[in-house]
Amino acid sequence: MGHKVSGTRNKRQVLEYRDSQRSKVYNAERAVLWVDEILGQKITLEQATELIHQGYRRYRPRTIERPSGLPKVVRGPAGHIAYYTQTGNKISLPTWAWTPAVALHELAHSITGTVCIRYKEGMHGPIFVRTLIDLVKWYSGKDVAPEFKERKVKVASTTKAMKPLYRGHATKLWT
Repeated sequence: MGHKVSGTRNKRQVLEYRDSQRSKVYNAERAVLWVDEILGQKITLEQATELIHQGYRRYRPRTIERPSGLPKVVRGPAGHIAYYTQTGNKISLPTWAWTPAVALHELAHSITGTVCIRYKEGMHGPIFVRTLIDLVKWYSGKDVAPEFKERKVKVASTTKAMKPLYRGHATKLWT
């Protein structure tokens, strides 16, 4: 369980929990997802946006009726990090991050952000990782859970994880 870390940002109190497995998650992604021919392939920003919106609707199907609820995907500045922010419900993807692996990582943040806080987990905690693994399987058909666990990444059980409300497969708009 993470430790509370408090600070201020924009004159507002921020409550976060220690993200103790962040580096393990990034290392596992680099070793498993980024090198995969499907997950590591270069795509366009429009394709990344469509992938993110399909995945988001899988967990939050009512956003079909309310498109403003979908995360806004924007082109991030070159050389910067990819990130999701709840403020404005926005995902920023610089050109280096235009791959399914990075798009799914940021999508998992948009789905699990408030849940991780509710369970007092870091943003790369076991619930996030389980959701990411489920998204990877939904998109590519590959179960990467054993490889993440082999790298000592904690993965939430399927009973504690976010449940997709729609169990269909991704519609691939590219090959």
